[in-house]
Amino acid sequence: MKTHRYFLEIISDELEALKELAREQKFIAFLFLVAILLIGFQLKPAPPKKLNIAGYSALVESIHAFFEGAGFEVNSIPTQGSIQNAELLATQNSGVDVAFIQGGSINPEMASKIESLGSIAYEPVWIFYQKSIGKKIKSLKELAKLRIGIGPQKGGTRPMAETLFALDDISLDNNPHFVIDSYENNQRDFESGKLDAIIVVTPIVDPSIQQLLRNTNAVLFNFDLAAAYSKKISYIEQVLMPKGSIDINKVIPPEDINLIATTTNLAVNKNLNEDLQFLLLLAIKNLNRNPDMLFFSKRDEFPAYMDPTIKASHVALKFYDYGIPETMRYLPLSIAGFANRFWVLIISLATVFYALAKLNVHLRVIRYHISHRHGYEELLRIEKALSLDHPNKKILESFLVKINEINQHAILSKVPIGCETDYFQFLHAVEMLRGKISRLSESAAH
Repeated sequence: MKTHRYFLEIISDELEALKELAREQKFIAFLFLVAILLIGFQLKPAPPKKLNIAGYSALVESIHAFFEGAGFEVNSIPTQGSIQNAELLATQNSGVDVAFIQGGSINPEMASKIESLGSIAYEPVWIFYQKSIGKKIKSLKELAKLRIGIGPQKGGTRPMAETLFALDDISLDNNPHFVIDSYENNQRDFESGKLDAIIVVTPIVDPSIQQLLRNTNAVLFNFDLAAAYSKKISYIEQVLMPKGSIDINKVIPPEDINLIATTTNLAVNKNLNEDLQFLLLLAIKNLNRNPDMLFFSKRDEFPAYMDPTIKASHVALKFYDYGIPETMRYLPLSIAGFANRFWVLIISLATVFYALAKLNVHLRVIRYHISHRHGYEELLRIEKALSLDHPNKKILESFLVKINEINQHAILSKVPIGCETDYFQFLHAVEMLRGKISRLSESAAH
């Protein structure tokens, strides 16, 4: 017999023995099946096909095509800003799975209720003031004398403004110079001249920022002390907008502009499916190949875990430590994620079976011995009867009938590979006892 056929027959015999065991031990087999189903449920084989993301509709739109290509639907949930994004994400029945949250915008209590996949882009602090003011604003102290729009109550801009102006001992509470309203209303009032300045914290890809940068009546505030702000505030970085980098032909901006920036955090519900978390990280990694997203950052700088104010999810840490799971490179997400987690179960089972194999526990052999145990017990009973009871001819004939039944059963039973020696030993024992009975019958006849 060829080697591969030998092993195939071993596998076939082992499976047959397993099937017979399951048939006999129905309750144990049922418990085993339930355990497998529970493990499968814990491994969460099927991620939901719909994802609700709060805030930053421009960013949601940017990753929409990526998710659509993977067979998932992405919905953008409009909100007032980062604080409301975090509140919705932390609320179980809100329906929000993911949120874009500005670094430093939420308090520690709120941050403890959600998890972060990391920072995905720089989010500059944009301060625009009216050109008609007629002079260059050089500090936030000068800016505080103007009428400034700082976004909605639950937006991320207001807490950032509070932090910045507090460094100059300026409070926003009950201060008539600071106007709280929606970002859209602030921008409209600024463009109409009702506001002297506006502050917005958002990525450069935001259409409203692109519009303001090209507004000839708006001047972008230059943070001369950008390096100092980055030292004072842990989640702030200094970034540079080079002269003419928005429009070379029109030279926008007309000079190098120093800006300060926090980062956009991609936050998730703590119960969000692991596969979707990996997919989000892949989508952001793909998004950061877009030249617009690379305006302030270096290639492959994002995603990155830069803002520790929100705890990183274990999926994010795995992604940053080990990269993309190999299964996700070659398999559809619905299969790849489950296969990636299923390897843990496979390795565990392999460890158990390897240990059993070292103990030479072969189910097919055990089952074969069990099936012939009854035959040996019958042979033993007849042997003892022959030795102790001195049976008459009629009893001896009944013994021969029983011997023939045992012999027939042994011949018709399947002999698993590796048990051939046991088979012939059993037949030899049957034949020896048959011979003994035959001799005793002849003696009884005389």
